Amino acid sequence: MERLHSTVRLLLIIYVSGVVIASVVAVGLWRWQHVRLYSVQTNSMQPTFQAGDAVLVKQADTSNLHAGEVVSYTSPASPRVIVSHRVISVDKARGLVTTKGDNAKRPDVSFSPNLVRGQVSAVLPWLGHILDNMHKPLGLAVGVYMPAAFVLISEMRRLAKHYGRGDYKVLSYR
Repeated sequence: MERLHSTVRLLLIIYVSGVVIASVVAVGLWRWQHVRLYSVQTNSMQPTFQAGDAVLVKQADTSNLHAGEVVSYTSPASPRVIVSHRVISVDKARGLVTTKGDNAKRPDVSFSPNLVRGQVSAVLPWLGHILDNMHKPLGLAVGVYMPAAFVLISEMRRLAKHYGRGDYKVLSYR
């Protein structure tokens, strides 16, 4: 039974360490490389990527946009929505970009290049599901808080057992 507890504790420590390392890497990419990670919510870009995937978006020079690139931009209709679609035309004279989802029948409403967040540089399958769940209280509790609590309690019990043996003496200075 003790071996099982040790194995579970080790797995939880590895898991929590992985979450911490992934968070540090994500913040580092965001701060220094201007890279963002967005969760895909629809199948409008199938087969390139689909709902439940995540896209890695690197900051792009909007003056060099061209047809064929997949970009992420703030929706002109709703500033809280980020859309990742393929550029189908760039009208430099009017200052408008037109995009379309690979799986969509019609192009999107044209928009100003200053709404472009960046160019999609990678697709990470299924990671969007994890990101979405981590934004919910239950997902955060199950995915981060509970494993961290188990590791903390396990380590406290191990230390209490270790120091409770009597092998250590308290030094007193008089």
